[in-house]
Amino acid sequence: MLSGLRLTLLTRLLLTRLLLTLLLPPLLAMPCAPAAAAAKSAAHSAARSKAAKKKVGLGGTAIQPTAPANTATNPAAETNVSADTRTDADASLAARYQQAITLLNQNQPQAAQRLLETIVAQRPGFAGAWLDLALAAYRSGETESALEHLAYIRQQFPLTPAIARQIDAWQQAWQTPQAAPVTHAQPWQGEIQLDAGYNSNVNAGIDRDQITLSIPGGNAILPLDPAYRPRSDRYTQISINAWRQWATPRGSLYPLLQFRARNQQQVNDYDQLDLQAGLVYQTIPDAAGRSLQITGLVQHAQLGGAALNNTQRLIAQRLHTRDNCRLAWGGELEWRQYPQIPLDGRIIWLDLGLACAMTPQTQTSATLRQGFDTATQNQRPGGNNRQTELTLQASHQRPNGPLLEARWQYTRLHDQEGYSPLLADNQPRQYQRNQLSLALRQAINPDWSARLGIELQRQTSNLPLFAQDARQFSLGISRIF
Repeated sequence: MLSGLRLTLLTRLLLTRLLLTLLLPPLLAMPCAPAAAAAKSAAHSAARSKAAKKKVGLGGTAIQPTAPANTATNPAAETNVSADTRTDADASLAARYQQAITLLNQNQPQAAQRLLETIVAQRPGFAGAWLDLALAAYRSGETESALEHLAYIRQQFPLTPAIARQIDAWQQAWQTPQAAPVTHAQPWQGEIQLDAGYNSNVNAGIDRDQITLSIPGGNAILPLDPAYRPRSDRYTQISINAWRQWATPRGSLYPLLQFRARNQQQVNDYDQLDLQAGLVYQTIPDAAGRSLQITGLVQHAQLGGAALNNTQRLIAQRLHTRDNCRLAWGGELEWRQYPQIPLDGRIIWLDLGLACAMTPQTQTSATLRQGFDTATQNQRPGGNNRQTELTLQASHQRPNGPLLEARWQYTRLHDQEGYSPLLADNQPRQYQRNQLSLALRQAINPDWSARLGIELQRQTSNLPLFAQDARQFSLGISRIF
């Protein structure tokens, strides 16, 4: 969403500067100055960084937009730890497992331990339940049994780097004399990623050689200054995402931090800096797997060393986990301020999402968002607008191989007022944008992994000045901590 916002903003700025150029003599002589907007952000920024994934348990993950790790495990969530495929006959086991997780979250480890022992006896290949059994045994004071469970997991199941690190940390802590179970504070965790890449349209340039202006007496077709055409460049980028967890009697708090800086090799007017901080609160799921999640986020973005925009978000979602799926629905209030240009607005979002683990190695999700953007400054071109976003995601972990990730997003925007008297007789702007991202991630060791990514974008509009195409390729390395 941030990437699309910046591209739209950049197009508006380029258009404004272009129209001023056309109306002032000499007609097309003004050079292109830095626009106060941003080029596309990398795949897995804000909307899809590691801090934007919600762990549903110690044995697996399920995609959520804003939160990091939780303390409950979902047996059908995505993980590299081998687990038997669920069938309809497993409904009773799933219900008992959810009850065990609820007991564990409610600080009743002995009861959770007894229930988990019956589950692993019925399904010995359920690695997630073994992990939670080890934790329940440790919290019950049975350190020796807990360590035996960890040793069994290492012997019987292939482990993802993240789970292997968690087991290492538990084993080291639990073997320490007089070690006490930690149930409230968790250490900071996250990911540092370094990327090098190429972007075919750093400046969100206009995808045509000439423009048509609506003027009294007819239309004027004029050649477009090459400075407004797409400009390609190579870049380097560093991203840091971090979060931690504090348990409370009724749920958990997750502070989030994100830093991303991109430096262009030649077009330094489009260097980017993105800073985000937030706090997530999620209640303990009830017996039916339902919980409430409240999120507050603030963001500051810069372009070319100058402030681009400030954003605040308040998000409320109802989550419902059942079998191997999680349903999320809710709303969001978003405020955007632009220090240099009159584009401030307030957006009300309604969203609906579903994430499912098709197999222990394959996960899919779909999210639909409807936004109502109200201009808070009268000078904003196009006035209020409506936005629709549809996002589909899928990931597949090959056994002892790379993680394959795919993401497609469709965005549609419709202004309520005319955009400019000089464009198509002041028609309201409409555009449709398609973005496709593909990534391949390969673990190097338990802490390090390499990533290869490609992103394609095409935007069409009833106003030709908003038609854009872009391609981006990146190669990176990351370390989890």
